[in-house]
Amino acid sequence: MSIKKIAIIVLAVLSLITISYINATKANPNQLKVRQETLRSRKVNEDLDGFLIAYFSDMSYGDFFDRKKLERMTETVNSFKPDLIIFGGDLLEKAETPMSQEERDFLQESLRSLYAKYGKYAVLGDEDMASQEKVTNILEDAQFEVLNNEIRVVAVSSQARINIIGLNNSKNADPDPGILDSVDSSAYSLVISHCPDLFDEIKGHNVDYMCAGHSRNGQVYIPLVNFFYRDAGCQKYYRGKSTRNSTTLDISNGLGQRNYNARLNSDPEVVLYKFSEN
Repeated sequence: MSIKKIAIIVLAVLSLITISYINATKANPNQLKVRQETLRSRKVNEDLDGFLIAYFSDMSYGDFFDRKKLERMTETVNSFKPDLIIFGGDLLEKAETPMSQEERDFLQESLRSLYAKYGKYAVLGDEDMASQEKVTNILEDAQFEVLNNEIRVVAVSSQARINIIGLNNSKNADPDPGILDSVDSSAYSLVISHCPDLFDEIKGHNVDYMCAGHSRNGQVYIPLVNFFYRDAGCQKYYRGKSTRNSTTLDISNGLGQRNYNARLNSDPEVVLYKFSEN
């Protein structure tokens, strides 16, 4: 190979690295992607057809996910007029760090502005456990119901119901998949749990779908490289979707950043789940 060809290849590689770096540190963290998914099932009848759930996770409100991004997220979610809103955990960048009353009020008012006819639910993430009471109070003041190994039945009509099951995260809390044994199998069942590795314990328990976060799908995802370090709670199930025993796991990219303000192949996102008759 000639020196000229080698130089061209080197230049191309360096250009690709430079462009990727700029995107990862400047462009991608400021994106907000809306991913739309359709949930089809024989359990979805005409009363449930079109029902819309907005799901977001891993906000990590703080230096990287600031007021401007929070306002954009709430405006985006409300623009779709979801019937139900779910938060998947990790509210604050540093839950143990004191917040000013002004900052806390802004966060609570912003989250309170999110509206859904059939309510707002949340589970706690591993980072939330550093100050569980504070995070729970913020969410509850914002009119979210925090589920700790609990089931809520959302009655859309007398003939249409959704089971919302909130399980504690599996990294530093105590999830109780045993509660799934009491779930009404005739209704659509949606499990919310922060850590995706809990999937192995819930698949096959009359669960149709599981929403998780935690890994942020890599945040900076480089194939093969991310294989060498995965946090507890997302070591087996790290990215994308998996289906086992008629149960699907869907891992969200999350909204904010952790440790460094960069994103690659994993843009911040809100997920919209729309029910459809089978």
